[in-house]
Amino acid sequence: MAPSPWGLDMNRNFPSNWSPGLRGGGPYPASEPEVKNIVEFILAHPNIGALQAFHTSGGILFRGPYVYPDEAMDRQDYQTLIDIACRGTELTGYPDVSSYSGPYAATIVDWAYEHRGILGFTTELWDMYGRAGIKRDWDDRGPRPPKREDIEENGLKLLRWNDLELAGEGFMPWRRHAHPQLGDVEIGGWDPKFVRQNPPARFLQQECHKNFLFCLAHCAALPEVRIACFRADGVGPRTYRIEALIENTGYLSTNITNKALQVKAAEPVTARLELPPGCSLQAGAAEVDLGQLEGYRQGQDSSPFGTPRPAKSAARVKWLLRVGPDQPGEQFPAAVRLTIDGGRGGKASASLTLP
Repeated sequence: MAPSPWGLDMNRNFPSNWSPGLRGGGPYPASEPEVKNIVEFILAHPNIGALQAFHTSGGILFRGPYVYPDEAMDRQDYQTLIDIACRGTELTGYPDVSSYSGPYAATIVDWAYEHRGILGFTTELWDMYGRAGIKRDWDDRGPRPPKREDIEENGLKLLRWNDLELAGEGFMPWRRHAHPQLGDVEIGGWDPKFVRQNPPARFLQQECHKNFLFCLAHCAALPEVRIACFRADGVGPRTYRIEALIENTGYLSTNITNKALQVKAAEPVTARLELPPGCSLQAGAAEVDLGQLEGYRQGQDSSPFGTPRPAKSAARVKWLLRVGPDQPGEQFPAAVRLTIDGGRGGKASASLTLP
């Protein structure tokens, strides 16, 4: 196979929407060990429900969908993505930009959603133009070129910003240089690595802080299962009714997205009751599949009548338990333990001493 003229871009080497002609995509999906390890790690941790990928630069939040228009994305998934993106814009000042029709297939965020149902963002950190007061319009292919009459004015704004904020250190004066192959040349201009592409040292903390706040906000949106009620009532001699109420107190549902259900990437919420010796279940299974629990985000969806519908964020489970005759060495009162595996909603557990 002839080598690709585009070199290698590991963020075009992920399995979703990969094709042999993809610019920078490598010889085959996940051919690079770094990409392969990331893919295997996420596959081995089905509880992962959010992803943030950081790049430089531009000062934007790239979001999916990547290979089809917004209108073709699951409506609920799309609205959830936009809601989280709006919070990101509030915290960072970065606008969210659709990635559709740009050269963004086979990226980690594209793969995470298409194959695992995980919502993610590709954040382009640092915006030198924005710092200089230059507003740029973005579309899914990048910043739109400035108007011809604005090019010189924008250049002057950047130089003024450099003088005021960086004491002129971001732009090197042009000077002659004897190049061993090209002869006499001139070198100078903007520092490409630590001014244009990455924030200068004095701005680094600001960029990290506001983007870390967005990471925390994204994490705070994740589902969280908890045991709201766990009780036992005696209903007969040595017989008890055990009841538990399990709820998701998070913003997102335990499956995160409908895409996760479609690709079977979301594990159901399960409740497992552990019994002490001498106890037996008379009704109910030791492990119960509770399916998925919605988050309070679903409670914001309108019903056909124009009012929000209630979110199905809780499940009630009941068991009938009988305690056998006393055995030598047995200690009563006996205790039962309830363990909830919420998949992407985490875990919860509680113990209960029978009255």
